[in-house]
Amino acid sequence: MERNQFDLLVFIWILTACAVFLVLLKISAPYGRHTSEKWGITIPNRLGWFFMELAALVPFIFFVFTGKGEKNAVIWTIVMLFSMHYVNRSMIYPFRIKTKNKRMPLAIVLM
Repeated sequence: MERNQFDLLVFIWILTACAVFLVLLKISAPYGRHTSEKWGITIPNRLGWFFMELAALVPFIFFVFTGKGEKNAVIWTIVMLFSMHYVNRSMIYPFRIKTKNKRMPLAIVLM
C-alpha cells in the first residue's frame, strides 16, 4: 500500500471515530444493559465477544506474516504482546464471563 493510500485510510478511520463519538452522545449503544431487540437478530454474548475480538487478531497476524516490513526482536515482542492480549480477549475472556444466557445484537458484532 502506498503512503498516500495509507494516509487516506487513516484519515477515514479518524472521521469514522469522530462520527461514532457524536452519534453515541445521542443514543445508547445496544450492548450490556442497553441491549435491545430493536437492533435485530441477537446472538449469545460469549459468541459475540469471540467473533468481535477475533476480528482484530486474525488480520493482524495475517499482515505480520505476509508483510514485507522488517521483523526484528522489537517487532516480534510487540506482535507477541498484542497476540497474547487478543487471544485472551477473544478465546479466554468470553468463556470466563459470568453471564446467564445474555445476548447481544449481531449488528454490534459486525460493526
